Amino acid sequence: PGLEAEFGRAIELTRRLRGWRDQAGVPPRVILSAVPPGDEPVPEFVGRLSRVEQAESGGDPIATVSGFGILASGEIDEEALRERLSQRRTKLEAELAKVAGKLGNAGFVENAPPEVVAEEREREAEIRAELAELG
Repeated sequence: PGLEAEFGRAIELTRRLRGWRDQAGVPPRVILSAVPPGDEPVPEFVGRLSRVEQAESGGDPIATVSGFGILASGEIDEEALRERLSQRRTKLEAELAKVAGKLGNAGFVENAPPEVVAEEREREAEIRAELAELG
């Protein structure tokens, strides 16, 4: 069970790092430098799969993904990155308003099947988590 949990966390970290790369438009050929949170190293296979290497320091991160600070690179257009992330934030805020409107509607909550309400609550939590990660 402990090993499965550890691999689950590594898979989730890889998914988040690769997702951030896609959102930021970072080409796969670029190896990102990241400062891990605390003493937590970047697991080797996570680094390979997400094309991230561990940096000890190197200035302020341009983004944070699951606690890992992504450092600036000559390969990353920071202005374009800010614009993409701003667009994503705007889209997520609109989705959150829509979901919150549904969940705030007593008629929807009372009349919809419980699994539909649960899905909407889960979606709301996912959106909030992604917004928190975007900053």
